Amino acid sequence: MGLLDRLFGKRSATEPAPEPPAPEPRPAPPRAVIVLREGMRVPDRDYVLAVARHAFDGAEPPADLPHVGLSQPRWFKNVEFAHAGVADAVAACAGKLGVPACEHRHAELAGPDGARVMLIELRERN
Repeated sequence: MGLLDRLFGKRSATEPAPEPPAPEPRPAPPRAVIVLREGMRVPDRDYVLAVARHAFDGAEPPADLPHVGLSQPRWFKNVEFAHAGVADAVAACAGKLGVPACEHRHAELAGPDGARVMLIELRERN
């Protein structure tokens, strides 16, 4: 037995190894999406669905997925502005998309054309 074994203890051969933590459950797919695109061009349906693939683990989202594409001429300068912009987009569009009482999450990504986009996923509140 070495000095480090004495100081820090040595795991006995009969002691079971700790179990790895359980993976977090995947959230349900979004009921609707909002895509904010940097610049003046409003993203069309194909653009929005291409960005929405991120929410579906790269798979094609349903063709009837409720969605809105919005342009964001000036991109968010900091995290607080981004959160406020996302909350405003959700408040303005959630009812129109058929998910008035929803929770949301967002991710900043690159669109198919390389522009910065904010993908906002809307899910029914549990």
